[in-house]
Amino acid sequence: MKTIHKPIYILALMITALISCKTELNYDFELEQPKLVVNGKLIADSAIEIRVTRSMNLLELQFDKYLTNAVVKLYENNTLLGIATHRKAGYYYLENKVKANTNYRIEVSCAGFESVWAETFVPNYLQEILVDTIPVVTDYGYTALQLELTIHDELTETNYYDFFVTDRPKMYYDFEARDSIIVHPKIYLESNDNSIITNINESEVLITDKLFNGGTKRIRFWAFLPSNDYAYFNLAHISESLYKFLTDLEAYDKAKENPLAEQNTVFSNINGGYGIFGGAAIKTDSIYFKEQPFKK
Repeated sequence: MKTIHKPIYILALMITALISCKTELNYDFELEQPKLVVNGKLIADSAIEIRVTRSMNLLELQFDKYLTNAVVKLYENNTLLGIATHRKAGYYYLENKVKANTNYRIEVSCAGFESVWAETFVPNYLQEILVDTIPVVTDYGYTALQLELTIHDELTETNYYDFFVTDRPKMYYDFEARDSIIVHPKIYLESNDNSIITNINESEVLITDKLFNGGTKRIRFWAFLPSNDYAYFNLAHISESLYKFLTDLEAYDKAKENPLAEQNTVFSNINGGYGIFGGAAIKTDSIYFKEQPFKK
């Protein structure tokens, strides 16, 4: 009988080498300590909703990053308005209605984190929202709604606007918040006007008055609506902080789609943490199409 020793010897050496292998990963950076992330958009004549979560470093595997034990204080024109109550999934609520043309301050503290704060201004309502509509057929045979938005701008330092068109409200279940929420789906918008700085997801247009400060501006859009009988036009007068955040966030999202693009940072006005605390006063108008012009 022939005994083969060589293959067994080689296999033993391989196993020994694998067992004795030890890989060391050396990081040339310090892992940042988690910070509070506060996101709140104060909308005039609406109750206050604030989301409090925590930042995460690259090595963390924790998925539930929202915080349920934070203390969230709101101030209105330097007077304590109240302490927001946590309901679920890091959402804190205060039933007081937000006032237009008012300054607000938020202070958030939570055990194990550095306290944070931010200030914002909720602008005035615009006097009215003027939108002229004409159903048109595009060069590609699609039916669209031609909109002409008229803005009567106030003569101030700088104003920021957010224009979007929404469909009928729909109800969805938010698995993270574990609750049903009402969503107003935004409609695709297109425009070539040079006053438009950013078109978020091709459905939410950010505008500044740098080219028409104190004047009247007409901007033409094309909206591609579903076959529906209602459309809702929304023009928000927004704070500078919210404008900067939305502009940077859209640029950041687009850069992620391009591996060669330089990644930019997203604006935050949360001192000591991350997130955004902004304000808006929204004017809404609706139009009813008796004959539903979008159906072929």
